[in-house]
Amino acid sequence: MPKCSMRNCKNTTSKTLKKDGISYFRFPRDPIRCGEWTSIVSQERRQDFFKPNSSNVVCSEHFLDKVMYVSAKGIKRLLKTAVPSVPDISAQDLEFIEIPDDGGDTEVCRTCSMSDVENKEVKSPTTSLSTGLILHIHTTERSTTDTPRKVDITSELHKFRRRLISKDKLINNLRKKNSRLVKKTILLKNALKLLKKRFKD
Repeated sequence: MPKCSMRNCKNTTSKTLKKDGISYFRFPRDPIRCGEWTSIVSQERRQDFFKPNSSNVVCSEHFLDKVMYVSAKGIKRLLKTAVPSVPDISAQDLEFIEIPDDGGDTEVCRTCSMSDVENKEVKSPTTSLSTGLILHIHTTERSTTDTPRKVDITSELHKFRRRLISKDKLINNLRKKNSRLVKKTILLKNALKLLKKRFKD
């Protein structure tokens, strides 16, 4: 019973089907495209080391209409360049860990209100096939009202940005390796053709 890989998405292949207007797509076999999908899903799930397997799927609700088409048999398919769509990160999406003064249990991952991120302006991430994912962060002076009870959101965002850049570099390296393999394949094919001609002569 594969479930959509996106965080909080409740679509499963056993309950939400084609008749409901939902289709499911497995991660691409091509390592470059698979890396792009993995990077985007990792960001959305907020997991650094998400690694898809053969049963992982992403439902059609997370793809733009322009990257999907319907086949002659009525099956919804993706264009080769399609990648999952990640909604913009808003201030409400930011989370922090609150440490109680009384030494009791720690409250984790409470959603911030706008007042929690006062004096911090966050720009949304941009998605690109060529550049991967980049999180742009702009901060002003730290508020004098900040308390030690809140983990520094800016620091967490910088860590998030570094992780995304690291994934972006990985995708670019995979692209380069793939390009080299393609060139080698072409050279080997040409050499094989020459050998066949010599044997025929």
